[in-house]
Order: sequence, then C-alpha cells, then structure tokens
Amino acid sequence: MKAAIKQPGINVTREGEIEGTFDVSNMASGFASYVDALLSLARWEFDNAGTDFAVREPSLIGDTQIDVISCHRNASSSELYKLVDLRGNALTANTPIIVVVDDRLLQEQADHEVAVIGQYAEAWPMRKLIEAVAGGGLTRH
Repeated sequence: MKAAIKQPGINVTREGEIEGTFDVSNMASGFASYVDALLSLARWEFDNAGTDFAVREPSLIGDTQIDVISCHRNASSSELYKLVDLRGNALTANTPIIVVVDDRLLQEQADHEVAVIGQYAEAWPMRKLIEAVAGGGLTRH
C-alpha cells in the first residue's frame, strides 16, 4: 500500500489506515490529495491484484461517508449494491454519502456513472474537485 501512495501529506499507518493532516487553509487541496491517494491505491489494487475496482474502506468525515471509485462499471455496480443496502437499512438510510468517481481517463464513462450513482448518493467526478482546488469553485456537473 505504501508504494502506491506517493502524495505529499498522506501517510499509511502501521494498521494500514490512510490518513492525512492539513492546515485549515489548505483543506481543499488536502482533500483532493487524499482522494487522489485513494484512487492511486484503487489503481494499484487493480493493476496488481485485479480483484476489486472499488476502494474497500470508506472514509468518514464527521457524519459523512466518502467513497472513491474508478469509473469502471464493475466499481459502480459494487458501489450501487452497497448504496442500496445502506439506504434500505433504517440505521443508515439517512447517512450522508459522497461518492467520488475517478474521471481522469474516461470522462464520458465517469459522467454516466456519476448520473447513476447520484440517484442514491451525492456523486462527484474527480475533475470537479480538481477544478475547485485550482480555484474554479465547486459545481456538481
């Protein structure tokens, strides 16, 4: 895992947790770096293990669950099953969930996956987070 994550400010603990600490003034770029690290790990997992396209462990910020997936249909399918399970459970039905879809290689495919996943959770293409960090503001599509 440590070999896959090279983003500054992002560390892998001995327990295998991915964490980053950033100044409040750099939180947007820190968040983008964290998501990029998760996407790098997903890519490494796909290239090396070939088992699962989705990042397995969600990240929690406050009460919000954040999942990061590739734009491959298998990743979206896995994510949708998880979202349907979460939304169908009374304990987790109202949990805020954000799904970030990596669109750096296949933007059109990612837009399609964002549209589908967006029916069950707040969904964002990675490029919108990158644009926000660059000063473009955050807009959904």
